[in-house]
Amino acid sequence: MSSISFPDCEALPDFQRLNNKRGWIIGTAISTLGYGIVLTLFILCLTLLRTQTTQSRSKFHSNALRIYLCLLFAINTVATALVIYATTGALIDHSCQSPDEIPVNPYFGKANVVYCLLNLCSDALLIWRCTVIFGASHVTPWVYLGIPCFCLVASLGVGIPSIVLSTMKRTPLVNLLLVVYILITLTTNTVITSMIVTRLVLHRRRVAKLLGRASHYTGIITILIESALLIIVVDIFFIIAFGLNSWYGTIAFQMWIQVQAIAPMLIVFQVAQGKAWSRSTGEIMTMSQPIVLVSQETSIHQTKGDSFP
Repeated sequence: MSSISFPDCEALPDFQRLNNKRGWIIGTAISTLGYGIVLTLFILCLTLLRTQTTQSRSKFHSNALRIYLCLLFAINTVATALVIYATTGALIDHSCQSPDEIPVNPYFGKANVVYCLLNLCSDALLIWRCTVIFGASHVTPWVYLGIPCFCLVASLGVGIPSIVLSTMKRTPLVNLLLVVYILITLTTNTVITSMIVTRLVLHRRRVAKLLGRASHYTGIITILIESALLIIVVDIFFIIAFGLNSWYGTIAFQMWIQVQAIAPMLIVFQVAQGKAWSRSTGEIMTMSQPIVLVSQETSIHQTKGDSFP
């Protein structure tokens, strides 16, 4: 079996052993397909960022996003390769003593550090989007930065010990730390997503009230992308499957790996297209309300003037 995985084996009924192996193969196939999406988004984002304006601020912003994309893509590539390696190791290099035994989980072990880095990169971009979306609001930074950063530090506080211990041996403590780390990660993503969705929905209502229609910054698709709701869906799927000890858990985990890269890249893709929320969006909408009210009042006076010559 793969040296990057836990060496433990467990005896299972025939149908459960077949389901587990089926989950490994299906999950790897889905993960490979997801990696193709990641590669496509990576190329598209780099191409769009290269065509950004040559202004100093925009150039710095584009270069920072390009560096982030390269880092995220590199970590995701390593994680995908480790998943394939772990799957082939569990299916081909079978080292369990009894034919009734099967590796407990070929994906957890020394490779956990890569998965943790991937999740950290994803959460970091979401926190950055929080600063952009709430930057022009009246909400204090202690709220829109303090809460997500606290959750992020808590996940690191649990993730680092679980990674260190998982490189040694699989124990009930390691399993508990992994579950706690997943729950904290889900909490972090849920908090950030809820904050972003709330801000965008309120902005959507305000724009619709002032202008009679919503702007492209608050479209349904934009809200789903900006909030990285895809991560929440896959997180919940993974936790439920993992908690039930179902063979769907391996499929959910391999989906989780690709979603951690797809969701941030979709946000960067929106930013590169100029369709994402920027710091000036909130400021413009704050200034637009009196302008709209004045134009409405002028229109009313003009109508009255036309009616009574």
